[in-house]
Amino acid sequence: MLRRTFLLGAALALTGCAATGPVSKGALSASYAEGSVTSVVVLPLLYSSRVAAYQPTVQFELAAALQEKNPKLRFMATNEALTRLSTGNGVLASRDLSYAVFNKQEVKAEDLKKVQTVLGVDAAMIGGYVDAEGNRVEMPLSIIDLRNGKIIWTGVSAGWFKASVTDKRFSSDLDITMKEGLSKLHSMMPKF
Repeated sequence: MLRRTFLLGAALALTGCAATGPVSKGALSASYAEGSVTSVVVLPLLYSSRVAAYQPTVQFELAAALQEKNPKLRFMATNEALTRLSTGNGVLASRDLSYAVFNKQEVKAEDLKKVQTVLGVDAAMIGGYVDAEGNRVEMPLSIIDLRNGKIIWTGVSAGWFKASVTDKRFSSDLDITMKEGLSKLHSMMPKF
């Protein structure tokens, strides 16, 4: 329900102005073999303090947007992944893996193996936030094959805004802050 409310509002708000705003885009790797990924998890987003978004909501939207285009994929919930990583001694490996992928650094084979062993899924979506122009924030995203370390898909979701805080709480315009980003997020997700 929340997703539909956000998207409907976003569609109405963006009518006639999509060409002038920042563009979200993504690309599937040319070496990806169709249908080779059967399960995926969305790992916690990095640097979430830069955007006025409730992290579990955005993680849910990432999974929902991906599932809409890939109905046969099996999804592991982020909270289930965190529980498994915590009890399976894989939290540090997951954090280091996410950091390396997000910052386009070399992934350590031991981190990859530990995360894949603990979670038992084929791939993981990793993302976070970076500052863009003005008060905008962008969300670079990657899907990595946990079995071999190859990046399957990369994208950048635009249309997010920096957190607006009043008396140490998010301001009441939180839904407005998220609408554009959520709408563009759904449009850019890949089909495997």
